[in-house]
Amino acid sequence: MDTSGPWKNRLFASAVLLAGLHGCGDREVIHPNADNRPPRDAATISRDSLPDGLSAESLAAWRNAREAILSAHATLNLGSQEPGPELFSYVSDAEIASDGNIVVLDEFTQEVRIFDPSGSYVDGFGGLGDGPMELRAADHFELLPGGRIAVPIGNSGRVKVFQRLDNEWTLEEMLDFQVTPTTWRPTICAMDNGQLFATGLAEASNTVINGPTGAIQRFGEGYRHDDTFIRREMSSGSIECLDDSARIVFGFHYMPVVRMYSALDGGIIWTSAHADNEYLQVSVVEGVSEIGTTSVSFRQHEMDSDRLALLAQIGQGGHVLLQNSRILPEERKIVAQTYLLDAVTGAGAFLGDTLPPILSAQADGYIAVFEDPYPRLEVRTFGPGREFSDLPESGSSL
Repeated sequence: MDTSGPWKNRLFASAVLLAGLHGCGDREVIHPNADNRPPRDAATISRDSLPDGLSAESLAAWRNAREAILSAHATLNLGSQEPGPELFSYVSDAEIASDGNIVVLDEFTQEVRIFDPSGSYVDGFGGLGDGPMELRAADHFELLPGGRIAVPIGNSGRVKVFQRLDNEWTLEEMLDFQVTPTTWRPTICAMDNGQLFATGLAEASNTVINGPTGAIQRFGEGYRHDDTFIRREMSSGSIECLDDSARIVFGFHYMPVVRMYSALDGGIIWTSAHADNEYLQVSVVEGVSEIGTTSVSFRQHEMDSDRLALLAQIGQGGHVLLQNSRILPEERKIVAQTYLLDAVTGAGAFLGDTLPPILSAQADGYIAVFEDPYPRLEVRTFGPGREFSDLPESGSSL
């Protein structure tokens, strides 16, 4: 499916030129290099129709999950061409809260808008600016216990946490994860208890997952490279917290590697990687000036390439939905490539390229975004008998 719209704007704009290449000797470098390739025992994310290496029980659960995702149907459409709260400019995130309300972030207007389960507007907050209730460069959010909403502010490493008091939204607190700014904005995720984690490279330790409080502050290995620019950009990634299991899944934006970590001690649980020749790696060009200054650019404008777009828990923590955006510069379009991973082993397989971009997933469905004929959302629900709460978890018996 052609998923131009919002993904096109962001991903074509994310081409990186960290320093000028004038007068430099350029050389193309293949990444990930030998120091960063996945281990030999990494699980495989394949474009085959079924994942390898799963037990009969786990494979049955995976197949049931796949059928639920592919057969989901729209139960609510949200979006309009008429003036009002449903007139969206650029929806970059949407989630369903515990009370059934739909929370939507319009990245262009920097507004969080809240709709009830029928699609009627409730209230919201935001607007472009630096005031307590305003947002700047926000592109996603995380729902917290007690109806609170956490919104990262650009690539600053700061997160604003909002709460509703006496029917009015207020700023509860500002968190600072103290991460190194990169071209990609940090992503956040939250456990059921409200504990937040954020991506972002910690230079001293070369770690990529960060918590503002607690004994384990930083974990997850970043990209290994002597050059600061390359280490920062190649270490960028997205995370998803798996509810009730103290696990965090991390995926690199610029390389085909996904890892699962324990949020309790930072230990790695598994590594998985896209099968050889099935992931289109972006070309990275390095240059060194006469005075020894290093520059780097990612040539995503010049070649077809894949980029991580989504990691989402789906169901009760037994599976992870992964979408890559396949950028096709000559055709000026982006096609969503959807995979389903077993959360116990990391093994996954291809669901196809017909699903639209997915913004978030729930136990009984997901939210998809469309740009044609105008920006709109679809809340899609699994059919009768396909609720994930009724499916066996990966690794359990049928």
